[in-house]
Amino acid sequence: MANNSNSSVVGARYSAINSMHYCRLWAWMTYREKLQGYKNPFAKLGIVLHNVLEEYGKYCVENKIDTDYAKFDEIKYKYLHELQENQIQEALKILENIKNNFNWSSYNEFEIIDLEKRHALDSDLNITDDENPYLSGGIDLVYIDGD
Repeated sequence: MANNSNSSVVGARYSAINSMHYCRLWAWMTYREKLQGYKNPFAKLGIVLHNVLEEYGKYCVENKIDTDYAKFDEIKYKYLHELQENQIQEALKILENIKNNFNWSSYNEFEIIDLEKRHALDSDLNITDDENPYLSGGIDLVYIDGD
């Protein structure tokens, strides 16, 4: 983000918005009350990939390193057991592709980097500390360039 204005918002959590249109109660139970329930196989795969990348990104940013293949593999194997057996090969292929084609060098130059930071927003989309926000969501990666 080049600035902190709401005009620079370009996306939101698609899964939460989509589920809200499908069933408001289910969206509320899942995203507000954090009820754990059935996750379809595509969601399971997405969650595992997201969790690997989040933990690996936090590790690289915290240690100011571009990449660490051994640590990536360690984190990867920590999460793979959450998948169905027939999903593991696909997940390994995706994760190997990410490992071989991405590093954190372009982000480590920034003074402030937040990974998977959650924000609560009011009805005007301003960040709030309200315990009953209009909307909340996770931002996967935020970096601030300048002030």
